[in-house]
Amino acid sequence: MNLETKSMSDHIRIERHNGREIWIADYSNLAFKELEFKFEIAKKKVINSGRDNLLWIDIATGVKMNRQTGDALRSFANEAKPFIKEYAAVGVSGFVRPFATMLRVAGLFNVKLFDTEQEAIEFLKTC
Repeated sequence: MNLETKSMSDHIRIERHNGREIWIADYSNLAFKELEFKFEIAKKKVINSGRDNLLWIDIATGVKMNRQTGDALRSFANEAKPFIKEYAAVGVSGFVRPFATMLRVAGLFNVKLFDTEQEAIEFLKTC
């Protein structure tokens, strides 16, 4: 299966499969302040990657969506968009569906939603 994992921080890791890199950001069960901080870290890592074809997965199981969360996400999405080719999200609970809709309506990303991380990885391996 030729899968290799590299951790970039405590919440972002890269999985490599046959030369493709899939960046996975896990925001599961974070409170807003920590989530906002993690979005900023992710944004810097994406921008500093210097790439324009990242395959990205957000795992947001148990995250509560509110105005502050939406604003932090929009900030991340606005600045990360030029660097992300495909965007997938896992955790189709209260946070992810409105999150995906908001990004689509804002014209930022066409987020693909998945029930599991493995489903998202399998999809992104084909991009």
